[in-house]
Amino acid sequence: MINGLGVDVYTPQWLREDGKSFWRALRGKLGDVSDGDLRDMLEMMSISGRRMVISEENILGGMSRPDGHANPELYVSAYANVKGVIERTKEYPFHLSLAIRNPATFLTSTYLHGLARGRMMTFDDYLNGVRPTDYLWSDLIEQLLTIDNVERFVVWRYEDYARLQQKIFRTVVKWRVGKLVEPLDPGVNASLSAEAYQELCKIGLDQATKADVVRLKEKFPSGIDHPKYRPFSDEYLAKVQEHYDKDVERIRSIKGVNFLR
Repeated sequence: MINGLGVDVYTPQWLREDGKSFWRALRGKLGDVSDGDLRDMLEMMSISGRRMVISEENILGGMSRPDGHANPELYVSAYANVKGVIERTKEYPFHLSLAIRNPATFLTSTYLHGLARGRMMTFDDYLNGVRPTDYLWSDLIEQLLTIDNVERFVVWRYEDYARLQQKIFRTVVKWRVGKLVEPLDPGVNASLSAEAYQELCKIGLDQATKADVVRLKEKFPSGIDHPKYRPFSDEYLAKVQEHYDKDVERIRSIKGVNFLR
């Protein structure tokens, strides 16, 4: 947790400690805190009366279905989860913040995330008929804006994070230390390289393990020498980019959205 200048910032490191996890809490598994309810936890967090910032992507819910396949829509549990958090607070106004991402790279990332967790299947099996052009961030944002006490929505493109990092921090946190915050090391959530993926397939996705994924990531780290795994053709990526650009324009026109660029 970060305190200062009238702001309390609750980061994933704090929120995900044993007995505090928002993800577990929303599933009624908070442990010792208020028999599975978030209300006491949130009241404790906001007792100072200062502005409270909750930084936790897991509030949106899972990126994939429980069976490991791609969701037919973006974050199908997001509305219920976000509403659940807001309803368990006092009558505070809420500002939501979200980084959106090109659906093609988003689906590639969620697939590779599943492999890292041991959910071994081919990319086509993972998609299970879902197409990147099925995803509309604008639909998700419009839905979340209908929740009571949500006053505005700050949105930026994941692809612009490095360029906008200080602006994002200052806009979301309202705390003038943006220049002191360093962007994440690219290796923190490094993607799987194409070479590492090929080696994983040689083992056999029905035989490979999480340990194999970790080992191959280290042996063939994605970068200049080992390009990232890219399941889509350049032609199809151009089509998805056009879809994404149109969705961004729609988001910028939504009342209540502050789109950072």
